[in-house]
Amino acid sequence: MRSDGSVQSFLASIGVGGDFGKYCGELDGRLTSLIDALISLAEFPTALGGLVEFLKQFGARKDWPSERYPKARCAVLTAMSLYRDDFVTATSQREVEDVEGRLQQICAALRQKNVLLLPGGALERYLPSFAGDYYKITNEAKNSAIEGELQILARGLTQNEMASRYGALFDLVCCLPSKAPAGT
Repeated sequence: MRSDGSVQSFLASIGVGGDFGKYCGELDGRLTSLIDALISLAEFPTALGGLVEFLKQFGARKDWPSERYPKARCAVLTAMSLYRDDFVTATSQREVEDVEGRLQQICAALRQKNVLLLPGGALERYLPSFAGDYYKITNEAKNSAIEGELQILARGLTQNEMASRYGALFDLVCCLPSKAPAGT
């Protein structure tokens, strides 16, 4: 997408510059700073305990292999979307708003190119039936959540009920391109 001039033009028009990779890198940097802040906390809100434990299990961040960062950053986004007030308490309003604003801009830019991104981390975070660990997601927990959601959907939900149940996930599904039903 970096070579796609229309994305770069759109990003420039919303004030984030024409270099999408650089902008994403800045978001990664902000998330990494939040990781450092969370790891260094002696005390933190109870709701963030699982996240802090998840991050600390990897040892000193300076020793992390590069493949560790995407999972850690996704975990931070998940916790931030689920426990925003606690996240603000542990870090700051300004830091949370900075990450949210950057992420919203990236999502908007990608949406213009029909690339839909869930801003709150892993897909499982949006499934009310998910009962596993948001940071160490197992296939068993995924499958159980999907089965639970399929059973609920099989009973039938109105569009409003689905919007209420699935939030941003439902909104993105509604944005997916589709063909008109046959015969119309």
